[in-house]
Amino acid sequence: MITPLRAHRESLKLTSRQVAIALDITPSHYRRIEIRETKASPAVANKIAKYFGNAVTRDQILFPEDYHVALIKPVGRVRRQEELAA
Repeated sequence: MITPLRAHRESLKLTSRQVAIALDITPSHYRRIEIRETKASPAVANKIAKYFGNAVTRDQILFPEDYHVALIKPVGRVRRQEELAA
């Protein structure tokens, strides 16, 4: 099952490595979150949601099994690392 996080990232034509670098986390950690191999901490989930302009919510990141990918629509814009620090 593809997660809402991965579906949205792919809809923006971003690689998981690009997102991880922008979020200042390791690419392997980001990939493990995206494929549900590990849970994101609430802080990391908030950071990811903010990066995607809340087009993917914190709950969708923390509990991807509760969301069907067909409900996800790419909206918002990707924020730069400098904007995340603000």
